[in-house]
Order: sequence, then C-alpha cells, then structure tokens
Amino acid sequence: LVGMLVEVLVGRRTPTHAATWTTPEVRGKLRLPRFARDATLKSVRLSDGGQGIEALALIRDGGRTRAVALRFDQTDNARWQCTALQAG
Repeated sequence: LVGMLVEVLVGRRTPTHAATWTTPEVRGKLRLPRFARDATLKSVRLSDGGQGIEALALIRDGGRTRAVALRFDQTDNARWQCTALQAG
C-alpha cells in the first residue's frame, strides 16, 4: 500500500488508483505529483501507532532523500485506509 501511494506521489499512477485506500483529505494531497517521476522508494519503516499503523517512507529523489509520513487505520470492514499523509 505504501508503494502504491508513493507511485501516485511521483506521478506513475493516477490518484484514482488510491481512492479505495485513502480518505478524502489524503486524496486531496495526492492530486499533484510531489516528486520527480524517476524518484524511487528507498525504504519503509512501520510502527504501531496505537489503534493504527504509522509508516515512514524514504524516497530517493535525484540527489536528495525525502521523507513521507503516513498513518493507516482499519475501517469498519477491516480494510486498511491511509488517514494521514505528510510529504517533505
């Protein structure tokens, strides 16, 4: 799921690919690519965020490494949904 959201952030996928797994607020942040199209996912760290999961994705964007923080919560039908996203 993190990989798919990163592909949306770099413009390799359209935001509609993420619609099922994101809240409206997060979908709004995915409308425009945030990184170069050739940026790559370097690593992902996960931690227990209480009732959800928090993730930190490191993205190699040219000569820089950038971070994306994400939060995932389970919906009523047990599906994981990204409820917060902050790209730096």
